[in-house]
Amino acid sequence: MANGTTSNKNLQLTVIDLGPNKIQDIVGRTKRFLEKSEESGGIILDFSRIKDIDMIGITFVLGLYRLAVKYNRNFKIIKMDPFVYQIFKENGLHSKFYIDRSNA
Repeated sequence: MANGTTSNKNLQLTVIDLGPNKIQDIVGRTKRFLEKSEESGGIILDFSRIKDIDMIGITFVLGLYRLAVKYNRNFKIIKMDPFVYQIFKENGLHSKFYIDRSNA
């Protein structure tokens, strides 16, 4: 589940739960945002509430990243927990896109 807001032409999603039931809905809404928004808009994922992540969650993040690339948009994750960052690092994902670990 995620709460979304748009500001400065970006879609910022506060990720609350990365369960499989909500992922398809979030990806669909994000795709519609990217199709309708101005060229400079991007995706910002707020991970301040995520303390662990599994392969479903990682697949979700990579799906949103691919959408951003497809629509030539920026993609970043903010407020990532150190444990979650370590999982991303071990899987080589920390170098794919910008990850801000402050205020986690």
